[in-house]
Amino acid sequence: MSSTFEAPSNIRDRLISELFLHAATLNPNHVFAHIIDGDIDQPVVESATWHQLLTQAHSIAKELSKSVEPREPGSPERTIGILARHSYNYVPHVLAVLLNGWSIMFLSTKNSPSAIDHLLEESGSECLLTDRDSRSLVQGCSFAIPILEFYDLASLSSHGLPPSKTITPELLEIEVHKTAYYLHTSGSTGQPKVVPCSHQFYGQCVHLFFSDAGDFRGHPLYSCAPIFHSTGFIFYLTSAPIIGSPIIFANSRKPLNGDALVRHLRPFSNTIIAAIPSLLQEIAGAGEKIIEEFANQAAAVLFAGAGLDAAAGDLLGAHGILLKNIYGSSEIGSVVPLTLPKVPLLDGDWNYVQWRNVYKMHLIPVEGSDARELIVEPGLDIPAVINNVIPRGFRTRDTWVEHSTKSGWWRHAGRLDDVSVLSNGLKTNNKQLEALLRRDRRIQHVIIFGQGRSQNGILVDPAPGTQDPRSFIDDIWPTIVAMNKEVPLHSCLIRELVLVASPNRPFSLTDKGTVRVKTTLSLYEQDIESAYLDMENGESSSWQLPVNIDAHSIEMYIINAIPSGNPMRAT
Repeated sequence: MSSTFEAPSNIRDRLISELFLHAATLNPNHVFAHIIDGDIDQPVVESATWHQLLTQAHSIAKELSKSVEPREPGSPERTIGILARHSYNYVPHVLAVLLNGWSIMFLSTKNSPSAIDHLLEESGSECLLTDRDSRSLVQGCSFAIPILEFYDLASLSSHGLPPSKTITPELLEIEVHKTAYYLHTSGSTGQPKVVPCSHQFYGQCVHLFFSDAGDFRGHPLYSCAPIFHSTGFIFYLTSAPIIGSPIIFANSRKPLNGDALVRHLRPFSNTIIAAIPSLLQEIAGAGEKIIEEFANQAAAVLFAGAGLDAAAGDLLGAHGILLKNIYGSSEIGSVVPLTLPKVPLLDGDWNYVQWRNVYKMHLIPVEGSDARELIVEPGLDIPAVINNVIPRGFRTRDTWVEHSTKSGWWRHAGRLDDVSVLSNGLKTNNKQLEALLRRDRRIQHVIIFGQGRSQNGILVDPAPGTQDPRSFIDDIWPTIVAMNKEVPLHSCLIRELVLVASPNRPFSLTDKGTVRVKTTLSLYEQDIESAYLDMENGESSSWQLPVNIDAHSIEMYIINAIPSGNPMRAT
């Protein structure tokens, strides 16, 4: 098998299927992927070459064309949804759909039936392509389009490499601007939104690796996020045609956790990892032996999708791990250079980013805050979605704070959505409360609620191993008391509004491991309503405010935070 990789030319303005075909033609014997059984300790490593990948995709395309007629260039767009677990088999099916000229609606396996229905309808999907393991996920869906199943790669007849498309420059210019695929948002605040991405936008994402390919070549790549998630898609499917580094697929029936991540990496060395912050935090808390093993496995660790705990990041950096924040989204791709750090960044500097120069970045002041909101204006590259008028571009709703001593270094400070406005007009920084509470490792996830109410409450998801919810509140109460000392008085928590999640109603999570806030809160709507009613009716036990509060602070809290008529306001 070839150890060198020759990247195709003219990356930006090509159809995705043609770009992959050109890469396979130039590098037929180069390894595209390594595949292992992720559930055993000493797995056999199987490999698939670029030639094998494209011949498999060609065979699948021929089989699919028996059920859905291929789309010819210049004709209206047609879309097929794909709902399947993350595996090597996913990739030739994706390429087969593209070879037949169709667009793809990538569907997360974490979606609810109503979200699947919504995304298929919004994308205009004509049928759904799914694997056997994911077929059960459509139970409860109401869509009426046909369902096609993934093909067994071992049973396919070989037809060789697919032929290259003959297309005029004028028609190619039209085709590259058509939708190649749809990603979707996580749906953390409602139904997920579709994000249409053209072949040209894909070319932009591929070009992201162009200047930094030297840092990646020769290193296997492992993504904790699946291909149908923007991080997994960018790290695997946009890096492949230009870097040629083998990508690792660990087939598993179990949820990915820190132990599994370390196990999956053992057959390989000097791996570049696109990690989910929650997994890095698990590894940081697993002890010296696991951290050292992880440090020896990783050439570099890129992270995105959520915030990484400062103590965990500093601990990993102190063990020599090269950490890099690769902030981005489905709508804009990654907006930071992918150049890998040469030495570990310490003292939280690993959490800062610098912007690529392919967009015009606007950092708009946020009223009442030191943070600035990021709006991305088209430059050399163009966002997949334009949702802002002045300046014209993509409004991220993400907020940033500049480094105190390093100009041009920016740290993610949260989202505009992370603020809840109480009924008295006072505002709570939900992200601040979450960060303070999650210092306690017994708290796995937490949601702040209270929008439009007299004060905030929390819904807590205990870490595995918790038995009794009532004793759990007692256990974490010192953490809440400590938090109350650090937050504004109107954001302090009382015991009556601390709710513990039930194992029968688990938190709904996105592929990034972040919480779907709206979906989860809907599961506890009655519990939250009852808690507020009990509080307002005076069915309260004693509760604690921060220590060392002066009389004026208490008076202002009573005036601003507690509604008239509440017995707690009686003086």
